[in-house]
Amino acid sequence: MKSPRKFRIQKTRSGFAAIFRKTAKEPEEKNRLESIIERKFLIIKKPNMKTRIIIILFLIVLIVLGFVFWQRYKFLRTKEITIEINKTESIQNKIDSKLKILSDGQVTNTINAKSIISWSPDSTKFLFREDLPSEGRPIPYILNLYDIEKKTITKSFGPETSYDFNKWFKDNKGIGFVKYSEGGEVPTVIDVDGTNYREISTGYKYIEFSPSGDKLVQVDENNNIKFRNLATSGTIYLGNKNLSWPAWSPDDQYIAFTDWSSNEGWGASIVILKNDAKDLSELKTIGITSMVGTEGFDPKLQWSSDSKYILEPFYHNVYSLDGKIMRTGQEEWRCRSATFSPDNKRILIYQWIQDKNVPGDRKGDMWVGKDCLGDEVTYPISESDWRHLDVKILIQDIGSPEIKELFHGGFDTASRTPGWAWTPDGQGIIYNFENNLFIINHDGSGLRKISETEKEYISPSISPDGKYLLYVDKNNINMIVLGHQ
Repeated sequence: MKSPRKFRIQKTRSGFAAIFRKTAKEPEEKNRLESIIERKFLIIKKPNMKTRIIIILFLIVLIVLGFVFWQRYKFLRTKEITIEINKTESIQNKIDSKLKILSDGQVTNTINAKSIISWSPDSTKFLFREDLPSEGRPIPYILNLYDIEKKTITKSFGPETSYDFNKWFKDNKGIGFVKYSEGGEVPTVIDVDGTNYREISTGYKYIEFSPSGDKLVQVDENNNIKFRNLATSGTIYLGNKNLSWPAWSPDDQYIAFTDWSSNEGWGASIVILKNDAKDLSELKTIGITSMVGTEGFDPKLQWSSDSKYILEPFYHNVYSLDGKIMRTGQEEWRCRSATFSPDNKRILIYQWIQDKNVPGDRKGDMWVGKDCLGDEVTYPISESDWRHLDVKILIQDIGSPEIKELFHGGFDTASRTPGWAWTPDGQGIIYNFENNLFIINHDGSGLRKISETEKEYISPSISPDGKYLLYVDKNNINMIVLGHQ
């Protein structure tokens, strides 16, 4: 009798393997046993070479198709974004081209109004200056608050000769001003309805309210710097340093100063301090400003509305808070003023100089220098002697060396006063010239006249919501309601 076939299954870490011990030698019987074991224990044979090649080619095809579809998606997405941007720009250009005056009316009567001071953040009120009759100088004036909804005028305070607007506080807490007196600057506050005038403390060399209206920073005649809590009147002494012209950031986080202590006699550093600083050791230097310093040119630093940049008004350099210079001016520039656009993407330089091409007598001492484009011009030292003015409106994108000239014209200050205003979106500038109002896009395109009748259009000012435009004509405030066709 033949010995029975024997086989043994051994379980290993990698799975099941069949180890045969058998006496039968038939090949078909061996194949049959292997097949049974493979099906029972799911043992998969390695693919042959042909199968491997097919699998590899299939994977390559999948990868190529995936890459093609991804590139196509990126292309379509980019095209969609581009179309959306172009659509937005097209809408913006359409809005600019359709801007028109819906109505134009006088809101004050027999008032010797001279300028619009400021709009409330919600565009429902504005402050304006009214000069009082006087034979001498300085001319006394009062500040009035006009309520658009109620159509009422409230005398805020005065008559005085030395007040400066500071800021509207957040959450309608009030409006802060600076009163100038023989004893120094005096912080004063009124309610948002124009009433309840009050002086906060005694005179100081420099003061600045925080945007929240909760506290102020003050510098006295001995260069002692303090924080003052407006609710409790408590103060925190920060130290002693030759700092001037404090400027609080719109987000309430920093105060910027010009620091004359290290560059006495030739210029000043730009320094910033956190609003919760304990002392002046926390000052951080981020740039430089005027070379004039000791002769009274203490420049007021200007913050961008997003609190990311600081503009110094002498060189017109723009600095980020980490000290990186975003825009570089020139030492010989003597431009009148500069300001950020509402979207903080560019600055406008408003140059107001004596026109060298206008014939006539020249009074006072002259300064020969260069304007913002490098042209040689003559500058009078005394502004009171200015009669013929040459005005330029210049635009420069932050981070770009190119300066664009949007407007260049002459004014006779005896009969006309130049003025301009940004549109709230930062896309355009409205300015007056030859008794008319014009609008131009920030890139120099789309220049057109929007006024229908000739008026003085002095001190144009657009409300934050873009609905109203104020101006002074024949010593009265006029209000334009803006709209789109």
